[in-house]
Amino acid sequence: MKFFVQGAFFSFYLVAIAVIANAINVTAKQALLIDLSTDTVLYEKNADELMDPSSMSKIMLVYDVLERLKDGRLKLEDTFLVSEKAWRKGGSSMFVELGTQVSIADLLKGIIIQSGNDASIVVAEGLSGSEEAYAEYLTERSHELGAKTATFKNATGWPVPGHKMSARDLSIIARRTMEDFPTKYKLYAEKSFTYNKIKQGNRNPLLYDTSLQASGMKTGASDEGGFGLIGSVEQDGRRLLFVINGCSDKKKRAQDARTLVKWGLREFVNVTLAQEGKILGKVEIIDGQMRFIEVIAPQNLEATIQARYKKSAKLEITIEPIKAPIFINQEIGVATLNKPNGEVLKTWPLYSRKNVEKLGFFGRIWQNVMRLLLG
Repeated sequence: MKFFVQGAFFSFYLVAIAVIANAINVTAKQALLIDLSTDTVLYEKNADELMDPSSMSKIMLVYDVLERLKDGRLKLEDTFLVSEKAWRKGGSSMFVELGTQVSIADLLKGIIIQSGNDASIVVAEGLSGSEEAYAEYLTERSHELGAKTATFKNATGWPVPGHKMSARDLSIIARRTMEDFPTKYKLYAEKSFTYNKIKQGNRNPLLYDTSLQASGMKTGASDEGGFGLIGSVEQDGRRLLFVINGCSDKKKRAQDARTLVKWGLREFVNVTLAQEGKILGKVEIIDGQMRFIEVIAPQNLEATIQARYKKSAKLEITIEPIKAPIFINQEIGVATLNKPNGEVLKTWPLYSRKNVEKLGFFGRIWQNVMRLLLG
């Protein structure tokens, strides 16, 4: 049995799928744009290509520190010693002083806002005794989070052989940061931090564009990887996360970021398809103690779809008669969202919400008789 719903949208078991469109062009060598509200990949370009992430890889270090704060292994007032290695490290700096003790609270801001390489090494040595040992731990922990191709060789993102990860790896770590530490994540939106009487601004260009409502997250730059940015914006209940890398300069990085975000907000819409408990259809049970069972939405169903298909897409629900016994969470149908030309946008399984036992011999005979008589 099949039926269509005109102008409706359906999302039951949503797996992130890519919508690659030729209507947008970014100069970045690697790019990924995700609508986190529905786990929908809106755009990707070489998203699984291993790249030099530069300072963007610091988000894994920050995740680890936030995790330790949450479970009590660290406190914000705890301090770590500044070694000569940390003090001498070049590149972006928090300007910590040799031999001083720096609090976790200050080190976090120094890493997130100022992208301090010195601060990153202080944390690495304070937690694991050496930067090398800590990098091994970051690799292991990132794999546990799902960033399976990430490899850390240091805590700073300093370009060295083997320190590689993909845009998708970085998006996974970024998302986990937002979800697991929603309060502390707000540090990524702070625009400046002063330490040792030196004030530095956040390098994320989107934070200064009030129209975008950006909340983070981290920039990076190196000769090997180019200019990159992990960013997040939130508008009208939608949160978009993007990763770009391989831009030729800061201007191109900012331009690509704005282009990608504005395109995602403009060209896609989020639609609530059905409220929890809505009956989506019925399935006939052959030889079951119940003749029919309802297919019900177990939660609020939402989807992201290209705006131009909002009124014309069709939802097709396919539910065929099925033999008993039926078990809870057994697949009993399929829902498919189609473009007007029939091209499939998304497909999701439908599941039984009840157990249905099989009838006995005489019950099955009686049911077959009634089916012949009543249809």
